[in-house]
Formats: sequence, structure tokens, C-alpha cells
Amino acid sequence: MKLKEGMKVTGKRGNYIAIKNKIGEGGFGSVFFAEYGNESPCVVKSANIWDHTGAVSTYKDIIEKKLKIEREILDRVGEHPQIPTLIDYDDHCSPPYIATSFIQGKTFYERMEVGPNKYTPLTEDQAKTYIIKLIDVIEYLHNLSKPVVHRDIKPANIITHANKLSLIDFGSSVAEWEGLDITGKTRIFTIGYGAPEQEKGRSAVDIRTDVYGVGTTLFFLLTGKDLRYNDECYYAPYELRPPSMFNSSISKEMNDIVLKATEIFPEDRFQSVTEMKNAIKGEKLIGPQKTTLQLGGVGYSIDIRPGQYMLIGREEGLKGAKKTKDLSISSKYVSDIHVRLERDRFGYWVKDMYSKNGTAIYMHEEGIWKQLERGQRWRIYNGDKISLGYDKKRGPCIELLFRNPEVT
Repeated sequence: MKLKEGMKVTGKRGNYIAIKNKIGEGGFGSVFFAEYGNESPCVVKSANIWDHTGAVSTYKDIIEKKLKIEREILDRVGEHPQIPTLIDYDDHCSPPYIATSFIQGKTFYERMEVGPNKYTPLTEDQAKTYIIKLIDVIEYLHNLSKPVVHRDIKPANIITHANKLSLIDFGSSVAEWEGLDITGKTRIFTIGYGAPEQEKGRSAVDIRTDVYGVGTTLFFLLTGKDLRYNDECYYAPYELRPPSMFNSSISKEMNDIVLKATEIFPEDRFQSVTEMKNAIKGEKLIGPQKTTLQLGGVGYSIDIRPGQYMLIGREEGLKGAKKTKDLSISSKYVSDIHVRLERDRFGYWVKDMYSKNGTAIYMHEEGIWKQLERGQRWRIYNGDKISLGYDKKRGPCIELLFRNPEVT
């Protein structure tokens, strides 16, 4: 039953929904303006499970899963003034659909467009104001007890109206709760705005992926250059040219912020959107004051003295997790006790604890991965990474960034 204008449906929550008119369509779905209940406006997104010939798409399962992920994320996020609220849904309808609150306003593309693929840039102050509002909502998602990574920050997914800004389209998002697979290889991202690690699939994504998306969006606001179509904006794939090359009025400080947010390697970017927001506000960046391990942009302090060690392994409650450890990782790829981080009077070592999926060290200075033998011990330095799980073909699995401010 393909949704059409004039059709009326009833969702699983019992809301009566009247489809009014189509307002958008893409490869994954159609979007309709609709009304529910007492004629309150809403938006209905229907999965597009047919190809151009009318046959069932070979991507049907992926498309339906994408919509289900969006529904689950919006349901768990709940009500937020900058995020659409889930009103109703039907997973078993063919095609499935979700209904969300209607967000009034225009996308940045619509707001800035002056002709086909031509946009008037905002002033630096305007861009700052909007990006800070955008970061506010992303902070909320990242600071949930189980963080949500949006994974598709771009001008088309941001709606502004008066002084308000809203973030939409959570179909590409990933979250760390049961029922949503974040370890798959699905590659969903918008060329020009998506981070390079997204090409590796979901397992390579963390909150710093959204930092990249905020950076590319800020580039667009400042220059009016749509990164989907402007190869001139890059020195090389994913390596952006300074925005001041396209708008000479941009300050050096803002130039540096955009370039840092869009660094190719996540460890070289701002480690959180909060850190980026502070830089935009002109606050001095303060680096880590303690030795830390960073997982997905979240830092864990290492407080061990020479002669001591800490155990890192699978989170209690997951299959195979039995022993108590100092740092628990929620992943099936991590062994019960995967590695031991040791300290002597000269620095730090990692010892593989005979893990099933192996351990590897990314040597920052050499720029290469070193796979450890079972039980092997290896000295690590500031900027090195520890991979819990490693495959010669797929590469690293769960990456921990080692930061030791005492040693550069």
C-alpha cells in the first residue's frame, strides 16, 4: 500500500493521520505533509521500497531498517525543542512509515539559495550563532547515557525559523543501545559532508564524526560553496582548502576552527562538539591534563603509578564477561580481559591478555599498525592507539587513543 496524497491511515499508537501532499522524495523514502488527530500538522516519512521499474528494491531490507532506526532513536530521545517528536508509526505496513511533529522553517539550502547550486554566504557572526545552536542539540544527543551519533550533519538536515534551529533526519544515526546494531558495515553518508571514517561503516564512527559534519556545514555557511559539487574546495579527498580562499572576510580564528573540525583523522579534530563550541566562543582550548584513554571522543583517566596496571575488557553483563576490570567496553569483539595497561618509571606498556580477536597498536610516529602476538607486551607513546580486535583485511576494531601530556 503505497502512501498517496488524500490517503488516511491509523498508526500503531492509534493516531488518525490524513496524508495531504508530498513535500520531498529521495532514494530511501518519500516525505508527506499530513494532519493527525485534531488537524495538527505533522510529517510522514514512508520507506521507498520500490525501484524505478516498480519492482521491489534490492535494498528493501536496508531501507526499512533505516526507517526503523530513525523511529527507535526518536522514540528514545523523546521530546526536545530542536528535534522532531515521534507521533506514530507502523512497522508492518507495506511500506512502513513514521509520523513526526512538523518543523516549520527552511533548510540552509533553501535559506541561502540564489540560483541553481548558487548560495549567498552568511556573515561570520550569523554563521557562529547558527552553529552554536546546532552544537547545542548535538551535545544533547552525545551526552545521553547511551550517546546518539547523527552521522548525517549537513545543510539539508538543518531547519531554521526565526531564531530557532532544528536537526532532522535520524535515519543514518547510530546509538549504543540494545536492538540497534552499531557494528555493521553499512556505509551511509553524504559525499562532501560525511567524514572519511564513514566509508569504513558504522564500526568506525564515533562522536567525532559529527564534529566533521559540523565543520563541513560551517564551511558551507561561510562560503556558500555546496561541498557535494565543488571539487575546487578540496586539496585532496576529504582535505578541505581554507574557507578564506572563497570568502576573504573570514577571520583566521574561524578559518582554523573549520580546518581543525574537518581533519582527516578523528584524533586530530576537536574531540567533542563542546570543545568546538568553546573555540567558536573564543575560549582557550585546554588539552588533557591527565593521562587518558579516549574511546569515541570520551576520555577515561588513567590513574596508575609505576609498578601498577589496569585491566581493560568486555563489559559485565555481556556474554563471556566474568572478571572485574578497570575499563569496560560494550562490544562483542572485546575479550573478557583483553589487554593490560602497565606503567613503569619510564612510561606505559600494553600487554595482550591472550585475547581471541587480537590486539594492535597504531604507532603515531611511524604511522603504521603493529599487530601484537598473543601475550605480547608493547611500549606506547602519546598519540598511539590501541585496537581491541584486529583483522589484517578489515583493520582495527575498537580503537582507544592514548594521551600522555607529560610526553610529547
